[in-house]
Amino acid sequence: MEEFLKAMDGLPKIVKVLLAIFLGIIYTIYMVIRDILNKENILVVVLDIIFGTFLGFINWILNIVFILKDDTPVNYATLFNIAKPDVVDVTPSAEEPKAEPAPEAESKADDSDK
Repeated sequence: MEEFLKAMDGLPKIVKVLLAIFLGIIYTIYMVIRDILNKENILVVVLDIIFGTFLGFINWILNIVFILKDDTPVNYATLFNIAKPDVVDVTPSAEEPKAEPAPEAESKADDSDK
């Protein structure tokens, strides 16, 4: 799959525009694969599929505009400002972190009487 992404990214801009105009489904497949490999939020993948199938005309126009502007098809994660999911590392570490000792409370003695 990564070879497909590299091949599509390596195409000249005019070929990308022609593919976007005449074979828009290629870029829908490209966007789904890219977002799955980049571990994007599942909402982004669903948006790729919805825009690529049901809202194809909008996706077609957006891809042409983004390819002309940025040399890459539209990315709905950045377009709609959808953050990547937080990845939590659950692998146990070799050494448990040691807790810092709590700072000792300062004495609040009133030395003004002296």
